[in-house]
Amino acid sequence: MNKINVKKLVEFLESNLSVKLRNIPEINELEVTELAQNRNDTFNWSKSEELNWSEIESAIIIVPKNCRVPQKVKSCVVKVGKPRLLFTKILRHFFVEEKISGVMGSSVIGENCKIDPSVSIGHNCVIGNNVTISSGTVIEHNVVIHDNCIINKNCFLKSGCIIGGTGFGFEKNNGNNIPIPHIGYVCLGNDVQIGSYTCIDRGTLGTTEISDGVKIDDHSFLAHNVKINSNCIICSHVVICGSVVIGKDSWISPGSLIRNGIHIGSNVIVGLGATVVSSVIDNLTVVGNPAKPLKS
Repeated sequence: MNKINVKKLVEFLESNLSVKLRNIPEINELEVTELAQNRNDTFNWSKSEELNWSEIESAIIIVPKNCRVPQKVKSCVVKVGKPRLLFTKILRHFFVEEKISGVMGSSVIGENCKIDPSVSIGHNCVIGNNVTISSGTVIEHNVVIHDNCIINKNCFLKSGCIIGGTGFGFEKNNGNNIPIPHIGYVCLGNDVQIGSYTCIDRGTLGTTEISDGVKIDDHSFLAHNVKINSNCIICSHVVICGSVVIGKDSWISPGSLIRNGIHIGSNVIVGLGATVVSSVIDNLTVVGNPAKPLKS
């Protein structure tokens, strides 16, 4: 069971987040549960402004700022603008394990690598030559990072991802497909997360670039020369073909397919399973196959 000490929770909220609690329950520990499992000894949150308070027994519950709360409710109710964000910060503080730095003995490190001492590298990883990995980065088991790649600060590479593999490019010669050598590399910015079994191919001549704050889910593929700008979310089973550029703060939904060579703007939402075959300007939501702007 996941439990939080009430005194430590109150101290964390007041000293770090300037959140003061009233009607604090007189118990030592709270169990963190789904809202549907709330009891008089649980800590919960809700995104809904309309709660059935007759079903709420939570010792402490975080709710939206505009939530209507009955006067006689027994719970300690915390009203904030972004309840999910506050709940996330609490979980990160109390439950995210501190990673131990170092390289597991079963991993292989190539020549001329620059790996910060604070980096954590799990079992059975293969790191190529001339790779740079900066401070705070965590690499789980069975990760492959090919030659010349750059991994910046505080990145998180989940088990089984492949960074910097050869791109898929061929030229015809007398009816035969001749592979084009890919001599570029991949650069991950700061605070980038790469999901399990996600593959990011290196550039043909230059860089495949994943900027600061980008999060990529499991089982996705990014081809050679792709550039993803800051704070984008790339969900699972997404295919981004070669030389695509995606602007900052965009959201690419699960199962999407993006054709090679096009540009997707900033603050764009690509809908679930969409097939994007032409460029998309800023601030649009596109859906369907072929993807078209969502009608309001």
